Amino acid sequence: MFDEDVKCGYLSKLIYTVIRCWTHSPYSHCGLVIVDPPRVNVITGEIHLDQDGQPERLNGTYIWDSSKHLQKDPMDGKIKFGIALVPIDVYIHCKKLRHQRLYKRSPLHPETYKLFTPEKLHGLYVEAYNKPYDTRIEYWLAIIFNINIFRSKNAFSCSAFVSFALTYVGILDGNTNWTLLTPADLSSRAKNRLQWTPGHEYGEDVEFSEF
Repeated sequence: MFDEDVKCGYLSKLIYTVIRCWTHSPYSHCGLVIVDPPRVNVITGEIHLDQDGQPERLNGTYIWDSSKHLQKDPMDGKIKFGIALVPIDVYIHCKKLRHQRLYKRSPLHPETYKLFTPEKLHGLYVEAYNKPYDTRIEYWLAIIFNINIFRSKNAFSCSAFVSFALTYVGILDGNTNWTLLTPADLSSRAKNRLQWTPGHEYGEDVEFSEF
């Protein structure tokens, strides 16, 4: 989760201002931390395999999020307004992004990490590939006025993508409406907002600057 200065551009400033104002939270952005994700062939949707038949990986630590990105997604070399992988160093060190503070939430139980198998990450990548940021007016009105709408996989805000991913791998309850969740809802400050699968709860928000 990010407590941040907004990025350049009128649309980004508007989005982050709305999020902060209506959620009464300092958090305006969020993403998944992914370590050594499996490399996916974006044309066939299949995982690249090495000579030993094991999943080939992108080495390093990444933030997987939905946003207006300023750099190419290392998986396919495209700059996206939507879901992409971003090397975590970009968020920690890039002066152009001017992030103030970064926070992380981690599973309370080590077994939870095992849910992020190469097969699950592959399936999640195929589901999310090329999905744009959710700019629908009805989505923002639903967030602002607390109106229930159907969850969608056609476009994702940052928090919708994180919530969808956690639901997809079995950490959040299968009935979670990821479309309506905000960065504030994913914080430990939001008591009882998330329905965790028993045994896969996450801990408190912890500020960090390096892994």
